[in-house]
Amino acid sequence: MTGVATDWAQAHADGADIHALAGDEWRKVNKVYPAPSWREVVFNAATLQHKIFPPIKYVVEGLIPDGLSMLVGRPKIGKSWMALDMSLAVASTDGTCLGGRK
Repeated sequence: MTGVATDWAQAHADGADIHALAGDEWRKVNKVYPAPSWREVVFNAATLQHKIFPPIKYVVEGLIPDGLSMLVGRPKIGKSWMALDMSLAVASTDGTCLGGRK
């Protein structure tokens, strides 16, 4: 297949002059900025105490929040059956698990 784009790509296969051709526009389009300092993304307990968080969204109402959750417990107490029950609830039309929870 040949064409203007493929001919140009073959002639400039090393890509050495692509940034010169694009100028600083590629930085704006791709949002290339320096990484923030760790001080900009870390905060202390006093800041956290005054932070306002959005309401919690639940996968299983009042039990499992949306996001990362861990199902832990002693061996052979039913963690796998609980996970299976919740998975089937997500896949089913009525969407209930654990004795009627939505």
